[in-house]
Amino acid sequence: MDSLVQLTWCAKLLAVGLLVQTAELLWRWRDLRPGGLLHWGTWDLLHAAPIARRARGLMRFRVTLLALLARAALALAVLALPFDHSAMPWLLGGLLVAQVHYHTRFAMLPGSCDHMFLHGLFSLGAGATVVADPRVRTAALVYFAAMLALAYTSVALGKLRVRGWRDGRYLVDAFRGSEFHFRPIADFLAPRPALARLAAWATMLLHLALGLAALCPPPLLPWLLAGGVAFHLGVAALMGLNGFLWAFCAGYPAVLYVNALLH
Repeated sequence: MDSLVQLTWCAKLLAVGLLVQTAELLWRWRDLRPGGLLHWGTWDLLHAAPIARRARGLMRFRVTLLALLARAALALAVLALPFDHSAMPWLLGGLLVAQVHYHTRFAMLPGSCDHMFLHGLFSLGAGATVVADPRVRTAALVYFAAMLALAYTSVALGKLRVRGWRDGRYLVDAFRGSEFHFRPIADFLAPRPALARLAAWATMLLHLALGLAALCPPPLLPWLLAGGVAFHLGVAALMGLNGFLWAFCAGYPAVLYVNALLH
């Protein structure tokens, strides 16, 4: 399996995800203005890290708007150019800086997918820096796959320790509290606790299996990753968490590569 091809797929998927996430915010640009729901002054005192409060000037409306536009332009360039292009390390480095700004500025928005974007951009940027060396390309893919495995496993184990997830109650609450308030599923599951429990356990076991995907037998891996894609598509459609689809699925080419490497 060609590591350059897999890195290319990771980069393109990450770039699409960053474009989608940026477009969602630019569509709501009025909320970023003073008095808007996502204006920095509305959230900084309660949600921002101390370092962000000390850099208030970088979080203001105009700077944020410029940072989002730059993020979109850099992501488009990553989509347009081959991974081994001489400009790729600079583009991915710029995206990493823009993602750090995004992660700090929009800390009030839910989404552990932002951490996966950061890990992906870091690993791909490192791989692009010495792209001619296959060992560096392999190390970049191994790092991305390891971070993905750690994310899935930590989510699964965290939920398994909570009784509300094991009995299905929190899954019902998650649908009730989704961005699109997708209550029909919550209303369907609430009076059927056995079905809610089964769905919750299926979700947790899928996360656990995806965390171990690099170790599974190669014939089973495409089916497992297809299940992961279907899960994230469902979450994006029903709960509005589009970033998870792209941030996590961008690591699947790395998982495929590591699985082939181990076997």
